[in-house]
Amino acid sequence: APFLFLVDNGGESPDKCRMQNDTEVIEFIEAEAARLGFTPATFCRYAVNDSSLYARLKGGGRASFVTADRLRVFAAKAEPSKRPRK
Repeated sequence: APFLFLVDNGGESPDKCRMQNDTEVIEFIEAEAARLGFTPATFCRYAVNDSSLYARLKGGGRASFVTADRLRVFAAKAEPSKRPRK
């Protein structure tokens, strides 16, 4: 899956780099959570140890470049759940 939501931060430190469009990050979380058989909050908990991240993004919050990268790395390595989602 393409990861188009990151933008060049002009040489700033990674924690100051923001996503181009947080809606794309929300869509990424939702798609990967569905692929893996998780809820979006569970996906965020496993990926970045923050189950509230998804709710904050839905409420207008933002995620840093570092957080986006951690989400992407987790999604690339994760295997779909064998348990059926309730």
